[in-house]
Amino acid sequence: MLRRLVVCLFVAVSVLGFAPVSSGDHYVAIQPGAERPGPRIGIGVDASRPPPCTYNFIFRDQKKRRYIGIAGHCAGFATNGVGQEMHVTDVGRIGTVVWETPYPDGRNCGFEGLRPEGAEYCTDFALVEIDRALYGHIDPAVRHWGGPTGFVPSEEIAAGMTMYHYGYGAGLHASEMTRPRVGVVLGTVTGGCGYRTAVPTTPSDSGSPQIAGDGRALGFATAAEDDGAFGMSIGCVLDAAAKAGYRLKLETAPLTDAVQREQDRIAHS
Repeated sequence: MLRRLVVCLFVAVSVLGFAPVSSGDHYVAIQPGAERPGPRIGIGVDASRPPPCTYNFIFRDQKKRRYIGIAGHCAGFATNGVGQEMHVTDVGRIGTVVWETPYPDGRNCGFEGLRPEGAEYCTDFALVEIDRALYGHIDPAVRHWGGPTGFVPSEEIAAGMTMYHYGYGAGLHASEMTRPRVGVVLGTVTGGCGYRTAVPTTPSDSGSPQIAGDGRALGFATAAEDDGAFGMSIGCVLDAAAKAGYRLKLETAPLTDAVQREQDRIAHS
């Protein structure tokens, strides 16, 4: 069960492969795959200073305010993160947490119905409102892969789907050679909003964006059990946010040619 997990710590699982990329890419933008900086694992980590995590997708609301998502446990670790200032490496302060769902540790999982009865997961999401002065620094494209071109409804997520991931995993040497990764969906978990994946995940990958082969957003990395890693459906996040008064629209971007190159590699492997 997820409540048995230590949040922000991931285990490596079955690997389909790493994306063949150059090591020269550098990003200075608020975008999916950006790092939320923090103290590295094992270096004085405490509940008030969570370790690094990865931001996921860009959203906007009806008033044209813009937001970026991250795993909920990254916003406060063991405390409520609403009001917390958030930062992006190489950009600095970007805004504050305005809403988050309950922590995936069993203490508040049933709060306000965000965990369906009998479900194995919590939505584990935090919404960061970006300062208007920084809108020029926003790029909605997932680093390396591009997209999302839309999102996959939770009921369409199924075993066998290839997925493309970009995470700031500290255990994979945190280089541009290892941040873009390719995996596969193993199936959904009870309730339909969570899904199991086979993709290498390590500390600092929490919150990282995951897209399907057609570029649509699947969701983001949340946690891991002994038998695999978990993702959370972005469709379920949008539903939960709407119930809390945040009617969000996912911002989209075209895919890069990296996805086609990887699909060609898989087809000929």
